[in-house]
Formats: sequence, C-alpha cells, structure tokens
Amino acid sequence: EGFSLQLSQDASASASVPGSPETFTIIDVASDLTLFQTFITEWKAKTRFSIAVACERKEHVLSPQSAIGGNFQPTRSSRKKTSREDGFPIKSNEALVVTGIAVCWGGKDAYFVSLQREQPITDISPSLVPPPLDQNLSVQERLKHVHSCLRSSSSGSERVSVVYDFKQQYKALLLSCGLALESSFEDPKIACWLLDPGSKERTLHNMVTNFTPQELPLLEGVGAGQGVQSLGLSADREHSG
Repeated sequence: EGFSLQLSQDASASASVPGSPETFTIIDVASDLTLFQTFITEWKAKTRFSIAVACERKEHVLSPQSAIGGNFQPTRSSRKKTSREDGFPIKSNEALVVTGIAVCWGGKDAYFVSLQREQPITDISPSLVPPPLDQNLSVQERLKHVHSCLRSSSSGSERVSVVYDFKQQYKALLLSCGLALESSFEDPKIACWLLDPGSKERTLHNMVTNFTPQELPLLEGVGAGQGVQSLGLSADREHSG
C-alpha cells in the first residue's frame, strides 16, 4: 500500500554522462502486467514522444513440393510454420514481420512493447536476454493499449510523434497491425531536407555525426551500411527488434 511505480525520466537526466552508451536502457514493459499498465498511463500523459517499429525477417521455408524430390515425399502440410512468424506480417512485404514498437519520451530510456506471443530463442549473451513475457498480457491486449496511445489526445492538447523515416514506419504499422498515427509528427529526415533541399539524403549515422556528435557512442556496433532507412525496419537480426 502506498507503493508508486514511475517510469518517466526527464530529457535532462542523461546530461550527467553525455554520450555514454552505458546510460542507454531498454525496458521490456510486456514482461510484467503492472509495469505495462504504468507505462501506458505515463505514455498517455505525454504530449511529445518518439517511436520506432521493430521488424524481423521471416525465415524462408520451402514447401515440400518446391524442394528437390518434394513431389515424391508424402506430406501432411504444404507449409511449415516457424517461430519467426510470431508477429504481424506487413501486407506489402510479407517477408517482414513487425515484432514490436519502441517508445521514448526523454533521457536515454526506451520502452519496448513486444507484439509477439513469446520471446524468440536467440544466441545472444545470457546477460542480454530479455525477460519472459507476462502470460497475463495477451498480444491483443498490448495492441489495444498501444492503439489508444497513438490516438489524438482526448484532452485536446496537441501531441507530437517524432519518427525517423515516418512514411515507411507509418506504412509498416498500418499494413501489419492496422495501427494509424493520429498525432502530429516530426521526421528528422524531413528536417534535414528543409535545411538543405539540394543535398544528398542523410543516413542516421551522418545526422548524428553532424548534429549530435556527442551521441555517436550509442551507434557503436551498428554498421554504417544500414542506408537511410530506420534501423528497426532494416530487419537486420543484429539490430532490429
């Protein structure tokens, strides 16, 4: 009784150790029902936040008929479902599956909402393995609450979503989960174009190098060859999700 769980971190909180990757934290809010409810309550109160869609690429599974000798092998099913299909396929590109959405509203804390039924088995370090998902929190329940947070504010106050590569992330959410962003948005890519319409489209690494070089340590381990798209949409198994 009297216990209060609070997630919010002021944007200035990270100033104590500028550019230090150790201060960046990813919180898997779907691992605990109480944590998730607190996260949703705080998110709804925010008028400005950033989001990023996480995708993974489906493992290519051949039907038995397309494999060598497949026509001579008795089968029960023409297609086998794999764990990589745990998520929401993007209708325009069903090789990609939306597996979650990350949200940040200040400091260096990112809150990740998994949209999978279970945590995938990976070969990453045990210290980095995310906690198991709360079985009392279904995917549909998570999706419903995320949808409510992406709607316009009921209080009438303007809400702003900061989304890198907004057009592609909007399409990914809409064509996979049926979610639509209703708030105003800001896209760093568009901001860069407005500053210099004649320049070549900047990559994320280029933007950070030119505008916030003190944050470059956060991109350590992320290859510069990701191009101009969002890291989450690249479906690189090392950096997405």
